[in-house]
Amino acid sequence: MGQGAGAGTAGRPALAGRAAELGEVERFLALDGAGRVLVVSGEPGIGKSRVWEAGVGLARSRGFAVWCARPGEAETALSFAGLADLLEGAGAGVLAGLPVPQRRALEVAVRRAEPEGAPPEPLAIAAGLLGALRAAAEARPVLVGVDDLPWLDGASAAAVVFAARRLAGKDVRFLVARRSGRPTGLEAAAEPAGVVRVELGPLSFGAISGLLAGRLAAPLPRRVARLVFEVSGGNPLFALELGRAVAERGVPEIGAGLPVPTVLGELFGARVGALPPGVRRALLAVALSGGLTGQELAAVTGGLAVEDAAAAGVLAFDGGRVRAAHPLLAAAAAGQSTAAERRDLHAALGAAVGDPVLAARHRAVAAGGPDGGLAGEVARAAAMAAARGAVGDAAELAGHALRLTPPGDSKYDGRLLALARYLIDAGEYPRAAGLLAGRIGAMPAGPARAAAHLLLGAGADLRGEQEHLAQAIADSAADPGLHAQALARRAMLLAVTQAERVAEAEQVAGQALATASSAGPDDQRRALVALAWARVPAAALRTWPRGPRGCRRAPRACMKARWTGRPGCGWPFAASWPPPGRCSGACWPPLSSAARPAPGR
Repeated sequence: MGQGAGAGTAGRPALAGRAAELGEVERFLALDGAGRVLVVSGEPGIGKSRVWEAGVGLARSRGFAVWCARPGEAETALSFAGLADLLEGAGAGVLAGLPVPQRRALEVAVRRAEPEGAPPEPLAIAAGLLGALRAAAEARPVLVGVDDLPWLDGASAAAVVFAARRLAGKDVRFLVARRSGRPTGLEAAAEPAGVVRVELGPLSFGAISGLLAGRLAAPLPRRVARLVFEVSGGNPLFALELGRAVAERGVPEIGAGLPVPTVLGELFGARVGALPPGVRRALLAVALSGGLTGQELAAVTGGLAVEDAAAAGVLAFDGGRVRAAHPLLAAAAAGQSTAAERRDLHAALGAAVGDPVLAARHRAVAAGGPDGGLAGEVARAAAMAAARGAVGDAAELAGHALRLTPPGDSKYDGRLLALARYLIDAGEYPRAAGLLAGRIGAMPAGPARAAAHLLLGAGADLRGEQEHLAQAIADSAADPGLHAQALARRAMLLAVTQAERVAEAEQVAGQALATASSAGPDDQRRALVALAWARVPAAALRTWPRGPRGCRRAPRACMKARWTGRPGCGWPFAASWPPPGRCSGACWPPLSSAARPAPGR
């Protein structure tokens, strides 16, 4: 941000002081360009977005299909927001040619289609993106551009990384901008194919002087321009903000400092604090709700405030969406606001935004205490988010729903269980376990407690899972679906971890299948899977050699391997064999203690 652009030589856009960096971008976009990913990095305000924009423009001028996303900090909590932006660059024909499951998963994830049945699997969504990129690359080279990559929502980032690992042989390149620091997952994924990194350093005094002369209404004296350069450290955004402050407050006397805080981070706060109330409210609204349309923002703050904010340079428009001109401006607006201001604005946003999930989130944040009706609305929004695979959003919303549920409400335990499920789906098992452990002791025996034990068992160690499953089986007798699920889980646990008990595993799986017949198709499917897992090792045991002379290998060597616990015959369930010297004979019943060799023989 903050660097003037114009027409350069040979079609190259002109950016003050960035000729070398633009040369790197040109080489990356050449037909024989090296590398799969070009990373433009640097400190906040150094001009990463301007170089990124120039690279996107160059790619378009050279015939690339360009898929772009420009996420903001507020959008990190909106699953698949970045993916939706990227897919705007894909023509209708690209998605139409995908396999139906992949196309459907993509359309549901980015809200082009209503969810039907089970939520789309993350693998189907990522595979759909991969297929779309491959199809687009058949026609012409593709450039995937992401500005401020670390603010790309996690769900979209995972899909992009998945695709980047699997694009060998296809001309798909990635141009991304991020702050200096640790490499991102995309860079790690693309390292074998080549990653080009361009670190933006400070601009020279000449470049800063030219930038100030071109962007301010009146030129600054040379000594003041030099002072601006020194205080900004050559950062173009900071230099422009300092220059504007000087222009507004007057040129400082010789020997006097600039009329701004010395800590550059405070500079954004100073600018935000000087904004008119309506403009500051518009900026705060954008900080609290990423992806607002101009119409939605105008409904909250008034159309004139939006126009004034754009004229003041604190808001910018991307198509029909509004964003902060720089993320640090939005952060400063949020940091300077009071809790009451944020709550009031969340309430207004909840009434203005069209997306029901986002509207429910705003209303939940605005609520000051328990509200049973709102809790139900937010719980439904969490289910909607989960239905399209946005488990992070679902977990956040479910947390709000639980907080809003009045004490003693009969729906409290159900909402707590829903939150725990979403947390586990999002990879937050420790948090889910702590939530359940703090409540399970107060739950009466019954389906809710059985479901809690099932969830706790999902991440416990072997012994812990066995204990939780035993309790879940005992507590779920009144709920056929839960009972079948608990039995199926126990059958699979026995089959996989205790080969000598596969007959019992097969019996338990049969019980699960019988119980599931009065539940639903999902429960029947789980029971059938458990039965299959139990029958595979059971069949192997039934065909295992029945005596020393029937073994196809040397009997002595085979028995010795059994005795030591280090089998040499390739039995796939060796990890569950008895400890050395304690052979149960489960897979070889005729084997007696007399037949075992002595140690060392």
